[in-house]
Amino acid sequence: MIRSKISLITKVRSNSREPAPVMRLLLSFMVLVNASTAPKLAFASWLSPHLERLENCTVRTTLSASAMKARSISSTLYVTRVHDDQESQTAKLFKDQGLDGEIAHRPVYPSDAEVSHSKSMLLTSVVYKREPSSLEQIISGSETQLYYEVTIDSERFAVNLNSFDSRPFEVCI
Repeated sequence: MIRSKISLITKVRSNSREPAPVMRLLLSFMVLVNASTAPKLAFASWLSPHLERLENCTVRTTLSASAMKARSISSTLYVTRVHDDQESQTAKLFKDQGLDGEIAHRPVYPSDAEVSHSKSMLLTSVVYKREPSSLEQIISGSETQLYYEVTIDSERFAVNLNSFDSRPFEVCI
């Protein structure tokens, strides 16, 4: 299918006087559209972000939520829970890893709740590394993000390291 569109574009190009850069742009757009509709192609993988789980990448310790909040940029931490109907690619990646949501220094949604000071957090020694898709990098300038895995009341969350001026605990990356 892609080959037939390329030959059609090439035939149109040979019969027209349009400048070559315009045709290359059109050809690139057509390939991109075809790749995004065929997720089984290896080429299409650059359209999706990737979440890597790194075992034993930081310390394993238990601490109070108030200790983590004191280290955050805003002195607060909010829980954003993963829901089945969310369109967010990050939420889908978290769900695939069995995470219940994300904790960050500010709420993402109005319904996000602040983590109670009295909660106990188990830092599991797992770190997640989220690589943005090429498309995310081009459109929004997204960069690689790191997350600590913590357990609160038997639920697992990813704590965004961008919520801190400096990393509270070293990571293996």
